[in-house]
Amino acid sequence: MRDEKGEVMTFAMKTLSFFIFVGSCVPVLAQTLDGSDVAQALKRTIALGQGLEQWQDLPQYPVSLSNAAEPTPVASSGYYSVAWDDETLYILGVFEQPQETLLADLPSETSEWWTGDTLEVFVRSTSGAEKLHFAMNPSGTPFAEFTSSVNYQAVSQLEETRWILEVAIPLNDVLPAVQVGDVWQFKVGRGYVSANEYSLWPNGGDFQGETNFGTLYFTESLENPEELYTRLAPGLE
Repeated sequence: MRDEKGEVMTFAMKTLSFFIFVGSCVPVLAQTLDGSDVAQALKRTIALGQGLEQWQDLPQYPVSLSNAAEPTPVASSGYYSVAWDDETLYILGVFEQPQETLLADLPSETSEWWTGDTLEVFVRSTSGAEKLHFAMNPSGTPFAEFTSSVNYQAVSQLEETRWILEVAIPLNDVLPAVQVGDVWQFKVGRGYVSANEYSLWPNGGDFQGETNFGTLYFTESLENPEELYTRLAPGLE
């Protein structure tokens, strides 16, 4: 079970100690990474709710490792993909789950929203920037408590054996404008309450942790993952 209250209560202390540490030692974006920790966001405008064909040639990144102190693979599969244009960051989440097990009817103002199924996205755009946390249920309802105040859109598709969310988060405001070659901190989580599964890309672990981010790379054309990591690695260590 996720202890979201505990995570929230310790968040300020974690954040303070993290910034004290990184301020004297390493850049905020520094991580210990391998190639699987780098996701590519392809420049493409997505029309929400207009079909997965828009996403079909984008990389699919598995959200598969648990939130345990020593993460292990969860039983239920799922993935995300990322696109962007000059105005918007787009995220697709596709997760296997029998429809009869869905917990997707909590309202936006629910304080303990983690008692239902969720998609969660964590973003830090630049060194020293605020970590933004977005959380929504499989029906596309965004939750306000303990999350970013940025207004965004989410379109849902609930099927018999899986649920799909397309998310559009505005740029050029709280999140800055993006250029090709930009690198952000990024992680994506999924909560499947009835299975007691809480999985997180890239490496699992604490959803609110400061040391388990992956890297989001903005590009106009997809690159070879191994070559991309080799090129980015010196700046990520």
